[in-house]
Amino acid sequence: MEKIRKMFSRLPFSILRSLLIFAFGISLIFTFNSCEKKEEKVIKIGAILPLTGPAGVPGSKILKGLKLAFKDTNIIKLIVEDSKSNVKEGLSAYNKIITIHNPHLIIVGLSSVAKAIMPEIDKRGIPTIITQSNYPKIAKNLKYGLRFFIDAEYEVDQIVKYLQRKKIKKIGIYYMEDEGSFGVFEIFKKKFKYNIVFTETFKKEEINFRNLIMKNKNKRYGALLCIGYGSALGNLIAQIRELGIKVPIFSTSPMGSSDAQKAARNAFYENVFFTMPYFDFNTDSLANLFRQDYRKYYNSDPDFLSAFGFDIGKMIMDFLRINNYVWNNTSFIKFAKNYSSKGVSGKIFSDTLNNINPLIVIVSYTSPNEYKLYLTQNF
Repeated sequence: MEKIRKMFSRLPFSILRSLLIFAFGISLIFTFNSCEKKEEKVIKIGAILPLTGPAGVPGSKILKGLKLAFKDTNIIKLIVEDSKSNVKEGLSAYNKIITIHNPHLIIVGLSSVAKAIMPEIDKRGIPTIITQSNYPKIAKNLKYGLRFFIDAEYEVDQIVKYLQRKKIKKIGIYYMEDEGSFGVFEIFKKKFKYNIVFTETFKKEEINFRNLIMKNKNKRYGALLCIGYGSALGNLIAQIRELGIKVPIFSTSPMGSSDAQKAARNAFYENVFFTMPYFDFNTDSLANLFRQDYRKYYNSDPDFLSAFGFDIGKMIMDFLRINNYVWNNTSFIKFAKNYSSKGVSGKIFSDTLNNINPLIVIVSYTSPNEYKLYLTQNF
């Protein structure tokens, strides 16, 4: 060390200055390399959701909840594409995200879009979360895919049990012409062991249902099952009541979306029963905190779809925290397919069909702030 010190003490100042500049430059290179390594840790998530079109309101709600789950982290890069409630647009968005961004994870909304990309999920080996889809067993055979939503079979089970309890043996059915609604209808047909008096379909762009309703008005049935989503579902229910039909109306979770409720108007409070996750913004502390944040960021109230979006994000963050913020496709899929937690949408559990479900109940609103819950299972 002494020899090195003496050697440097004899060097001219200009040479020492050059050596110092060189050393500083080397340190900058290491700093930049270090930054680049940190940037590589960013987790890229592609979200293909219907943000416009007939399913635009529910899709936007899910996205808002998802963003809220990531608001306190900079490790997530959310890449959002609008499927416009259309299969072709959804496929195009999927290919764009895969080609340009090479994501770690894909989130896809709508049954029709999810089914269209299904062949690519295991082929590419990119973990994919299907949401906004209650199509029966949609993720059952996927190695790298799972569904974070309510399976139609689970919803239909609760509706059929309630109908049996009320001894309703004759029912009329209206269902939307789309993948998810058709799946619900097929499951109901298998599980309801009594008389389906009539079956009618309608398009998701439909506005006027009067002729369709009048066609079946005088038939004898004890209840109606209306399957669909968005304003079309709400308009159908509003016009059923406007035409003087008083029997109970049953529906699935999309009836709980704000766009369906708004279109149904006062009919929403007239003997309409639908499935929804078992949670309460007023009594559940986690849900209440989520509602406060949602109001703060979006100046509106959340619904169960916003809660689903948040809980998807929460599951992703739970995985990252447990794994020291290191991503691994196989590890994530294993974690997600065995996931169980308390979320904003209530108690969440995984099943053997690659579903992540919330516990659900049947609910009926009598006013904007008053509702009744009907339990058909043990909690």
